[in-house]
Amino acid sequence: MSDSPVTLKSDLSNIQQFIPSLFASGVRDQSKVEKALYDGKLHYLFADDDSTGVILNTWLETWKQAQGESDYSAKYADHCPPTDRWFIEFLSRYIKENDLCLFTPDLEWGGSNAPNAYRAGDHVKAPFLTNGKWNYGKFDSKGKIDSSVSEDKSAVVEFLRHFYYGAHFVVVTCASDYKAGAPRISSLYSSIENAITKTIAWVSDLPKQSSLHLSDDEKQEDRWVFDVLNSHYATNKSGVYYLDIRKDAEPADNPLIAALLIGTTVHGSDQSKANSFIQLEGWHNTGPFGWHAKDYDTHKATKWNFATFGACAYSEKRCTPMFIAGSTFDTKRLADTKMPSYAGATSKQDWMETDLLIVS
Repeated sequence: MSDSPVTLKSDLSNIQQFIPSLFASGVRDQSKVEKALYDGKLHYLFADDDSTGVILNTWLETWKQAQGESDYSAKYADHCPPTDRWFIEFLSRYIKENDLCLFTPDLEWGGSNAPNAYRAGDHVKAPFLTNGKWNYGKFDSKGKIDSSVSEDKSAVVEFLRHFYYGAHFVVVTCASDYKAGAPRISSLYSSIENAITKTIAWVSDLPKQSSLHLSDDEKQEDRWVFDVLNSHYATNKSGVYYLDIRKDAEPADNPLIAALLIGTTVHGSDQSKANSFIQLEGWHNTGPFGWHAKDYDTHKATKWNFATFGACAYSEKRCTPMFIAGSTFDTKRLADTKMPSYAGATSKQDWMETDLLIVS
């Protein structure tokens, strides 16, 4: 394979060729991501613009279809992979039921005196819904957000774009992270647990894990696998991956969302004392020479997060996560963590690279 990825067709009919091409030699070189960082960028794209536009518009129109909108585009939604569709339907329903907002940290490059860091402004708040109506926004054919739609009316596309690049999202549901009287928000993680109806496999010794393989007629919500080594949040062993993939190859049912990690920010069975996090990763850990391994090496060097299609600076280790939360969530940064306070990150911890964020 060359270092130029395959362009994804509009009907997604060549996913089997497209996904492996994103991991071809030269596509994900560490030097390219480092250059983006030192050039002051916040994102780096592995896929080409045309493929990005196809994927983001497919997810957006599937979201609209899931929410019963009459003006969704069948051109995109009708080709959405079933496993992607299941998650988009689940997440859009969860967000609407809890009336949530997106909070994005306003970042800019630290400059020549701090080339590895970013400067933080305030968080930009965008409600997913206003008076029950979705704030979808628009993508163009290249996956760029249409700037003619105001930012507060573009929460869905803002979320999807950052999700595509692997941003870390904290879903704030812990009551202690809100003032008294704030509306109760159901746990995303518990909602996921409730949606999983069959036994799923534990992953504790990659790549030699045992597996409880499901039949060909399995439900989409049964395509999960636990990973007990997934997170730096305390002694957390909660993480689940969607989908359950055990090798460096695109599955036969052609998912785009193939390595989605969901977990909690506090370990323990009482989800009322924890928040959830979601993050699209590049691929599953199949061993020291697999697709995931090189991404992890570059992550360690840059502290950027890596998804299948791109990488970005919105990382909890850089103290720059994004938040999905109720409208009253307080985004005032703590002096020691440089992040808003949330259960799992109420004080400085070893995994926080606070020197990589400059707060005025």
